[in-house]
Parts: sequence; structure tokens; C-alpha cells
Amino acid sequence: MRICLVCPYSFAFPGGVQEHVKALYKQLKILGHQVKVITPSARWGEKPKNHDFVYVGRSRRVKFSGTRAPVTFGLNYSLKLRKFFKKENFDIVHLHDAWLPTLSWFVMYHAKCPMVVTCHATNEKVPKKQSLILEPLFKPIFLPLLGRFQGRIAVSRVAKTYAQRFLKKDFQIIPNGVDTKRFNPKVAPIAKFKDGKINLLYVGRLEERKGLLYLLEAYKKLSKKDKNNRLIVVGDGPLKGEAKKFVKTNKLENVFFAGRVSAKSLPSYYATADIFCSPATHGESFGIVLLEAMASGLPVAASKIPGYQEVLTNKEGFLVPPKNPQRLTRALKLLISKKSLRQKLGRGGLTKAKKYDWEVVAKRILSFYQKTLRYNEIRKEVSE
Repeated sequence: MRICLVCPYSFAFPGGVQEHVKALYKQLKILGHQVKVITPSARWGEKPKNHDFVYVGRSRRVKFSGTRAPVTFGLNYSLKLRKFFKKENFDIVHLHDAWLPTLSWFVMYHAKCPMVVTCHATNEKVPKKQSLILEPLFKPIFLPLLGRFQGRIAVSRVAKTYAQRFLKKDFQIIPNGVDTKRFNPKVAPIAKFKDGKINLLYVGRLEERKGLLYLLEAYKKLSKKDKNNRLIVVGDGPLKGEAKKFVKTNKLENVFFAGRVSAKSLPSYYATADIFCSPATHGESFGIVLLEAMASGLPVAASKIPGYQEVLTNKEGFLVPPKNPQRLTRALKLLISKKSLRQKLGRGGLTKAKKYDWEVVAKRILSFYQKTLRYNEIRKEVSE
């Protein structure tokens, strides 16, 4: 099968959608399919290293739903896409997060083969004023294009609810996946951190909605009575300065800011940790980092927000109210004090992660492609 994946966000920036598309591309190739990926570049003139990747437009950071998403705008690449789709004879085109006015809209216009869309997003905290301004502006252009989707996927129930604001049709839920060969308990840890301290790990962008400051508040409370803990912060972003200032002002010990780490070294940070924590306040439709932690055998303490509730149960960790350092402190304290509990929840996470392995998820998506193509053929026969 000839498949085109479309990611509206540049791969030069970290993000769940980018990780999803890269992993799906890899698995579809392993399964023997021909796959191309359309995505924006990080800067003008940049050339993709992989010939299966096609750069269209340049990425720009846009504030949306509490984050800054790298997307591309403009009209100058319409001709490039028209030539590309005329040259490539795809069986199916699979777009991801096609709601924003990005290159996805031009793909929807120029691609003539059956199309599938996956919705990853949720915006339960987007201000009403922002929605009122944007939706009337874009709907007259966007809604006619939505009818071209023959198949619709959402990564979770909360993502499905958001998608149905735009498209009043059913969506099949096929979740995000995790590479259990890449993330697993056998990965070598980072030696300098294996000194007997309990390592707490945070992985994510350093921005307000990810909740790092609430974790630092909880760590501050923990540190008053127990100095045998360490907090490792993996990621970068606009909140980095404020987070470091909090650590300095409160004289917190054993807080290590790793910055943005490479994809190759990320599994080692999970392997180094004893507990994973994700205190996001909103805007998470799923929680790929939770799966990465589970696949690594870690117990998880995370916020009780809709997207996380679809992944994490009390068999793998604790869900605590968002923006509540006191409850987060209690959960972390319990995990720190009871090694047997950490091990039990870690085993539960490993069992859960197997169900989300990319080998399983990719086959479900491929099956959905095949079902969509069969349905499209039946529609054509009926209309003739």
C-alpha cells in the first residue's frame, strides 16, 4: 500500500503528534508498505535527511491551548503539493490534527485519493473569547473540506469529543502507542544518578500547562523531611527561568535540569528513575509520557485530567487533583516510602504498556485503512 502521512508540526520540535507520526511511519515501513511523510521544516532551505520525508513550508511557533505549537502558514506551497500528489499515486492519505489553518488544508484540497484524519488535540481550557474569534473565521473555509475524510480516528474519548465540534460524525478510537523495545526496564540507567537516592522524573515541555511548578512545590515539601530524593527535569521551554529561580530561592537540593535530551538518550532517563510524575493541568488528550514511563516499569503520579484518566488507573499509579501540591506530595511520599508498592505499580504499568505497543497499534491503524478503502470502493460502485 502507498501511504502518505501528514504532520502539521515540525519534527525539529518535541511533541506527541510528531512522535506518533514517526513511530507509525517506522511500523508501516516494517510491515512492508511504501510511506511518505509531509511536514514543515524548522527553517528555510532545510533539506530532509530521509528521502521519504517531504518538507513543505516553514514552521512557526503559535500559541494555542496553553502551548506554542510549531505549525506552518501561507499560500506559496500550494503548487508544490499539487505537483507532489500528481506525481505520487497514493492509496490513502492520513492527516494528523488537521483543524488548524496549516498545510493540512492544502493537502485536503489537492489529494484526490481517500483520506483519513486522526485527532490528537483537546482544548477544554481554550478561552471562549479565543474560540468565538477563530471558529467563525475558519469554519467557512474548513468545513467543506471536512467532508472529504472517508475515515476518522481519535486517540482518546476526550479527543473525539473535541473533534466532533468540527465534524458531527463518528470517530473510531485508536490510541497512541509506545515502542516497548525502546522503552523498557532493561535499558541502561545513567550511572551518575544511581547513588542510592530516590529519583523522581519529569519529562515534558517547560510551560505553564505542564504543571512543573506544582511538582516543585511538592518536592519542596518532601525535601523538608527527606534529603534522600532527587528530581530530574527533562525538557525545555519558556518556564525554565522561573523554575530555576524557584529552586534557587527555596534552596532546593538535588534538582537537576537536563534540558532537552536526544531521542537516543531519553530511555536512559526513564531507566534511571524510581518514580515518574506528570502534573499537567489541562490540554492533554492522552499522555504519551505516561506510556513511556509504564513501559520502563515505573510507577506514575499524574494529574487527574480527562486525557490521563484514559491511560492511568490505580493499577499503575496515582491520579491526583491538578494544581494541588499537597495531594501530589502525599502520593509521592507514599511511593517513596514503599518500595513494594513501587514495584507492584511498575509491574502493572508493564502489563498496560504491552497493550499499547506500536506493533499492535500500527496494525489497528492499517486495518482501519483497509476498511476505509473497502468502504470507499463500495460507495463508488453504488454511485455508478
